[in-house]
Amino acid sequence: MENKFEIVRDKESEQVYLSLLNNHFKTITYEKYIDAMMNVIFTEVKDKVLGKKFNKKRISRKKGTKIKEGVSEKLKHKYGKWVGMSQFKIKDVNTILFHTNLDKVFKVPGYGTLYGAYYKSVCGNIFFTSHSLTRFEERTDLDTTKALSIMFKSQFKTEPTSIDIICGLIFTCEFIYGRDDKYIHLALPTGILVLEDLGDVFIAKTFLGPDMAKVTKWYKPIHVDKSFEHLRSVDSFATVINYDSEAVDTPIFFQNIKEMIEEHINKDY
Repeated sequence: MENKFEIVRDKESEQVYLSLLNNHFKTITYEKYIDAMMNVIFTEVKDKVLGKKFNKKRISRKKGTKIKEGVSEKLKHKYGKWVGMSQFKIKDVNTILFHTNLDKVFKVPGYGTLYGAYYKSVCGNIFFTSHSLTRFEERTDLDTTKALSIMFKSQFKTEPTSIDIICGLIFTCEFIYGRDDKYIHLALPTGILVLEDLGDVFIAKTFLGPDMAKVTKWYKPIHVDKSFEHLRSVDSFATVINYDSEAVDTPIFFQNIKEMIEEHINKDY
């Protein structure tokens, strides 16, 4: 029996992101033949877990979990720890669906590898440099990272990358920001994300701890609807950051991450 599966790709967002980046840089996707490479990776793992002579229709939950873990490990080994897999579903041997963020990873001259965030949301049009993700991991204590990972996993049933965690923090932040020339210093609950503002594209350059804040004037967009549905329907980060804003006091960062999580859970999203 020939095993069939489907690689779920958001080709619309891939083309939109390529078009946006090509307005500023000569950009190529990180992996030219994504479907073919995923086919190879998945087949190798499937054959290892099930055996090449597997001819049953049903796949046990235990075997399915091993396939998912195997594909995830191969992805990270080949492309790095910020390439993850989600939406992995096995109904039977002919119905296997999975998605990766490899279609949102690009090579950009002068920036190296850029990782796209979520398309058509408040995180839309944000691209993360490897440096920003590394600094986030270095400047966020381990207990905080673990707590945020647990919160993400409980909601989306998949292991998050640092990109997922930062985007989750953006969804929970108050959008208080400072400007320093062409850079936006966005105050997240646990620190400051520094974004280069290219108008229609925002490139996360680094992540600062709360004690590293250098911007003295802070602003907050007026009339931001903080409901989850609204933030998911926003086209891009540019939409929110370009709302009319008012001056505000220096942002307060969470000292206890459990407090932030409890507040987030209790909100009416």
